[in-house]
Amino acid sequence: MTVTDAPKIVTSRWDLEDGYTFARYEATGGYQAIKAALAKPPADVVEEVKSASLLGRGGAGFPAGVKWGFCPPGVFPRYLVVNG
Repeated sequence: MTVTDAPKIVTSRWDLEDGYTFARYEATGGYQAIKAALAKPPADVVEEVKSASLLGRGGAGFPAGVKWGFCPPGVFPRYLVVNG
């Protein structure tokens, strides 16, 4: 597989005249993942992130799902401190 054969994930809308607009993004399937996540209970989203083995980008590669799991359920207001 060459670079030109690789599937376009981030750049799939670059060839569209209005590919930079929110309307085009949504019309071509954008926001589906966030809509699905918002429809689930928070604990289910955390478990899905854990099972996907997503890692943080802060250098240490700390598992995102584990960090999200540090927020106790039912405690408000919630604070999650992250470095950026």
